[in-house]
Amino acid sequence: ESYHGRRRNFPLMQLSPSTIRGAGLSKDVQDNIRAALNMPIQATAADVMKIAMIRISAQLLDRHDIMVLSVHDEIVIECQEATKYRVAEACSQMTKHILPVELPVEVSIGPNWADQTPWRG
Repeated sequence: ESYHGRRRNFPLMQLSPSTIRGAGLSKDVQDNIRAALNMPIQATAADVMKIAMIRISAQLLDRHDIMVLSVHDEIVIECQEATKYRVAEACSQMTKHILPVELPVEVSIGPNWADQTPWRG
């Protein structure tokens, strides 16, 4: 289960320990165990990104400010020169209170992905 309550079932995890021992921990069971152990971390990370994207999209008030794409743990936003600092400030705040720990956010501003400079609000 993720921190926000999203659940995933792993049918092979329902097998009794004696059945698993008898199977000699087949590749399917090993993969199931690995997926079950990783699921809470990966699902919580995905939940954080979804919540952050919803929050930032609500802050994009100018019709020219748009969320272009997300790549793993990055969100790319296109905005007008006049609104870039307002958008950067909104981005720096988007993960507040999603989890009971502080999640750092790095914000960069630039004319394209290659020419970014870190923004410190």
